[in-house]
Amino acid sequence: MASSIEFKLFAPYNKSAVLKGCFSDWQEIQMEKEEDGYFRTSVELEDGTYQYKFRVQSKSWFLEPDQWVDVTDPYATGVIDDETQNGVMRIKDGQRIVDTYTWQHDDTPLPQNHELVIYEMHIGDFSGGEDDSYPRGQFKHVVEKYALYGDNIDFFYEDPEAKVLGYIRWNDEGSQLIIIANFSDNFLEGYAVSQIPESGTWHEWTRDYDVEVVEGTLELDLGEYEAKVLVWQ
Repeated sequence: MASSIEFKLFAPYNKSAVLKGCFSDWQEIQMEKEEDGYFRTSVELEDGTYQYKFRVQSKSWFLEPDQWVDVTDPYATGVIDDETQNGVMRIKDGQRIVDTYTWQHDDTPLPQNHELVIYEMHIGDFSGGEDDSYPRGQFKHVVEKYALYGDNIDFFYEDPEAKVLGYIRWNDEGSQLIIIANFSDNFLEGYAVSQIPESGTWHEWTRDYDVEVVEGTLELDLGEYEAKVLVWQ
């Protein structure tokens, strides 16, 4: 049974907008502009998965006046990863599916904000090096290559005042890795990290140079929000 599904696009400064998709054999469906700045239209759709895209008369200065351009829905819950960049909509029980994840453990107490340590990685910049043949910016390749990936972790150093943390991990080959992370916006010159489990020569993985740990202590420069990754030589 088909249900009326609404499509909308916020484009308050554009003159016209249309919808096109696999459900219309990619023929344009006119959208109506309303006072709140949204263009809207509704389409009768059965349950299933559909590709679609908007088309608007652009106001961009680097295009011809009112030139028609394709626009991917900024609120699409999925986008086809090819040159089309079509939005993906899934309909189930006559409703648009936004999130299929079943949230749970709401009763689990969480730590206070000041007790949290949050890790962030810019996926688009991740690379395995100049010889890396994989395309950049895909999370699956980060998982494949990320040297710190794993379930085992052992903290050995903590400096709450400087916001520096040191911990050990092991990669898939069993090699020991030490991560020393600066979680502050301060540049720490000649910072001394103690309690490193092995003295001797370590290799700094991210910038490719050797460092010496003497009697369990390493002096190094830590940039703002920088992490050093040490591999045992």
